[in-house]
Amino acid sequence: MDHTLITYYFGSKARLFAITGALPSDARHGVRAALRPCPDGAGERVVRAVLESWGEETAGTHIRALLRSLIGTEDEADVLRAYVEEQLVAPVVEAIPGPDARERAALVASLLVGVGLGRYVTRVQPLEDLDPERLVARLGPLVQSLLDDPAPPADSPRREW
Repeated sequence: MDHTLITYYFGSKARLFAITGALPSDARHGVRAALRPCPDGAGERVVRAVLESWGEETAGTHIRALLRSLIGTEDEADVLRAYVEEQLVAPVVEAIPGPDARERAALVASLLVGVGLGRYVTRVQPLEDLDPERLVARLGPLVQSLLDDPAPPADSPRREW
């Protein structure tokens, strides 16, 4: 399809995705289920749920297309931002305690989006061909540390960059 037709009828690719409901909406349900009955030990389950959602033939195709188009306009970035906040950040925030829950949830989401970008869009090797269970085993502990670990105390030494 010609890009000008998308612009003419929908205004942007982001609006086309939003109107058609083409983005996978089951990631939120998978993340919520992975965090039940509690976030203890849920790191690998969360990674697996997101990877399965994005790897599906139809849903995965749409999220990969949106990630590819992100280089385009602020509209596409807004659609992706809303998707990440609704499908990944919100269910994690609901499940973990602490005043910094949203911060940790955003870090979990950013980690997973980055891996999704590397695996499904830019196809970084060996990430693209990595066995899904190996990927889960590698990422699970990182996600778990964010689910469990509160921020360091305010009086802890900070590293200057």
